[in-house]
Amino acid sequence: MKKLVNYVYDVERFGFSPVKIWNRLFIDRGDLPKILTVSIPKSGTNLLQRVLILHPMLYRRIMPTLGQRNKDYWSNWDKIFNKSKYGEIISSHIDYDESFENYIINKVHHKIVFITRDPRDIVISDMHYILKKKGHGYREHLMKMSSEKEMLTALILGDDVIRPINQQINRFAGWVNPKVHCVKFEDMVGNAGGGDDYRQRAAIRELYEFLGIKINDSLLEYIANNCRSSKTQTYRSGKINNWKKQFDDELKVQFKTVAGDLLIEMNYEKDHSW
Repeated sequence: MKKLVNYVYDVERFGFSPVKIWNRLFIDRGDLPKILTVSIPKSGTNLLQRVLILHPMLYRRIMPTLGQRNKDYWSNWDKIFNKSKYGEIISSHIDYDESFENYIINKVHHKIVFITRDPRDIVISDMHYILKKKGHGYREHLMKMSSEKEMLTALILGDDVIRPINQQINRFAGWVNPKVHCVKFEDMVGNAGGGDDYRQRAAIRELYEFLGIKINDSLLEYIANNCRSSKTQTYRSGKINNWKKQFDDELKVQFKTVAGDLLIEMNYEKDHSW
């Protein structure tokens, strides 16, 4: 159940704070982009959203995050994306599809931003999310297991219910291409999340340059200092390298077996010696 702070956050992110209402009603928005964000689940969806909605002219459209579980809802692309307004953000976990990408960029003229994360941390974040989320398709399955290690093994290697982590990541691999602006969770979290403040600010500035939106140093600092927030319902720790605390040697071997090469392709490791 949502807490009051979550509802306050919803007012802000969906563009109903006094400042955002004023800007939507009285300031010309024609030079702002229409934005589609794509993320692998548990890879920083809310962090990217915060980095965007903290800009006074941007807001998220009132609709659920689009993905496999509600594919029927957005199967008619025109019904969803023809209604987009300038400065509006649509959030998604949509598998890569070249025809969909071409439609978004060339027909309805949205900018696409894709965020990814170290798959080892995705597995850990996913486990905690599933256990917390009543009604999740994997929750009952995981809760029958005797330990977190057993749960992580299932999320890494897959089983008769859960797809292995490499298949989960590869659904989105095509989004890494020159037409899409790609960001890493690790670059966005800053020092408070175990990252680097300089790299965080550079990543935020690069994102806004891609969107064609000018931000001054004051706004950049405001966004960087406030983008990590426990106001979102799915926020847990928002830190990098959690896998180093939770993976023992056996889990490392399992991960290398199914996704060791994937980590190298994603530039999270140089080889299999981690």
